[in-house]
Amino acid sequence: MSHVTVARTRLRKLDAALARKVAEKLCARYGGKITDIVKDYYGNKVKVLVGIDVDGVSVGFSEKNGSVNVLSDRYLWRKAGKLEVHDRIVREFVKLYTAEAVSRALMKEGYDIRVQEYLDGVVIDAYR
Repeated sequence: MSHVTVARTRLRKLDAALARKVAEKLCARYGGKITDIVKDYYGNKVKVLVGIDVDGVSVGFSEKNGSVNVLSDRYLWRKAGKLEVHDRIVREFVKLYTAEAVSRALMKEGYDIRVQEYLDGVVIDAYR
């Protein structure tokens, strides 16, 4: 059945500018565009803080009660033959957002950092 599903992540307190930066990086990677609306199969719309639209199907990220939520219609992604892309976008958003947030916190504490992104994770080298 088609409907917008909300999945909670372990991320807390979404920073809008940082979320948009990560979403823009993922849009470039997957040929998508930034949006603030997630639609389901029937055209119902849900507003999100930042979303990624890939060929007419979208996934969005929003905060509610301090938790970062992922909103999307997985049925619509499956019907479009892009469910694997959806799942990669969600995993990579969480990974990249976390790495960016940690990097910013380390820089505020006076560390010089070097970030390396790999297929299965991110390595942050921090030194003074």
